[in-house]
Amino acid sequence: MSINHLQKSFSGALLNPENLLPTEIMVRDGIDIAKRFSVYQNNVVSSLITALKTAFPTVLKIVGDEFFSAMAAVFVRKYPPKSPVLMLYGDMFPDFLSKFEPVADLHYLPEVAYLEQLRRQVYHAADKDSVSQLAFAEISEAEFQSLVLSIHPASAFAVFKYPVASIWHWNNAETAAVKPEIPSNGEEVLVWRLENDVRMRLLSVGTVSFIRNLQCKLSLGESAERASEIEGFDLTSAIAALIETGLVTAINRG
Repeated sequence: MSINHLQKSFSGALLNPENLLPTEIMVRDGIDIAKRFSVYQNNVVSSLITALKTAFPTVLKIVGDEFFSAMAAVFVRKYPPKSPVLMLYGDMFPDFLSKFEPVADLHYLPEVAYLEQLRRQVYHAADKDSVSQLAFAEISEAEFQSLVLSIHPASAFAVFKYPVASIWHWNNAETAAVKPEIPSNGEEVLVWRLENDVRMRLLSVGTVSFIRNLQCKLSLGESAERASEIEGFDLTSAIAALIETGLVTAINRG
């Protein structure tokens, strides 16, 4: 057996109890290899479940520790890590939840998991300095249409079917007094990092479209024109959101 085949057999046995431990593994006399492997197997699965609990704390709060552990054990065996770095392990977890029958009644749960995945990605994204408010004040009306803005890499947008940001805030409020009302409609959410703090802000659909257009390197004029096709889009509010959140890292003049 080649070393590559042995490694695949060993890793496969780690996450699937039905797979037999490769017989080619050599042990010293007196060592109970099956018992030792079982301990190692449990430690590996347990560490991956712990990584998921750390990554998706709001999902954990919603379903409870015991249920989350059982659910995560199913996920871990279906989606083992592809990288030795566990920092972003679980990127398939939202999709997994959307197909996991025991949580089918919690229709919003996959979107909550996706929001937490976005928060992780934003937290670990690259850093860049934001342009000052003064830089926006210096933009003339004549050049506005052709300017191309660079959007901060530590930012992400999502349009949710459910009021996911409100659900997240409700579950993470420090006291009952500050728990927000949860609306019945979906929400459009900006997730961004200010220094080391991940923040969230509700935006209109038009503003999300406008900023996404900017991310695609469309000019301010083109971005505004496309977003204006969405009912209720307000350019002044969209520009204000850009400035207040510090999303712009460069103003590029042709």
